Formats: sequence, C-alpha cells, structure tokens
Amino acid sequence: LLTFSKMYPFPNTDWVIAGTSPSGWINSESLYEYLCNAFDKWLTDNSVERPVIVWSDWHSTRLNYHTISETLERGIVLLGLPKNTTHIMQPLDTHLFGPLKARWKETVASL
Repeated sequence: LLTFSKMYPFPNTDWVIAGTSPSGWINSESLYEYLCNAFDKWLTDNSVERPVIVWSDWHSTRLNYHTISETLERGIVLLGLPKNTTHIMQPLDTHLFGPLKARWKETVASL
C-alpha cells in the first residue's frame, strides 16, 4: 500500500494499491480499507491459505479494535514489531518503498 496526500496517476496493476490520506501517511481508515478489502480480496483471488501474518510496527493507527477484529475474522493476523526496530526489521520501507514513493512524486510533478 502506497499512501499519498493526494492521488497521483498510477499504472493499473493488480499488485500495487495506492490510497490517500490528508497527511500522506497511513491512517486507521486507510489501513482498514487496505487489509479488509484490497488485501483480503488479493488473498482470495490468489487462493492464499489462511491464516496469514502481516508484520507491522505498532503505530497508533494499527491499534484499532474494528480493524483487528475484522482482520482476525478474515484470517489476517497482525503482529507488531518490537519498538524502535522498524529500520532493522522493515528494510523494504527504508530501502525500496520510501525511495520509490519519492521518485514517483518527482516523476508525476514533472509531467
């Protein structure tokens, strides 16, 4: 899930989901939409056996009763990373998705 403060044109793919929030950061609502709608659908469409584990930091947006109960019903288990270990345990965020998101904004701005 890539979250922006405004929607940028994005290629139509079945492996990228882009959303918006006022801050450009994920919030409780966008997390719910992603996990309970888009990700759940992707798991079903690709016949992925449940339960699946989704690793995450324990930012306050993840601590939402409705999201946690809905994901558990769908066989999606949220597990939190230990505090202050995100940079070690989420290398895709720091080395792939962060630079990808920045480059995408630059590319769209230059159009």
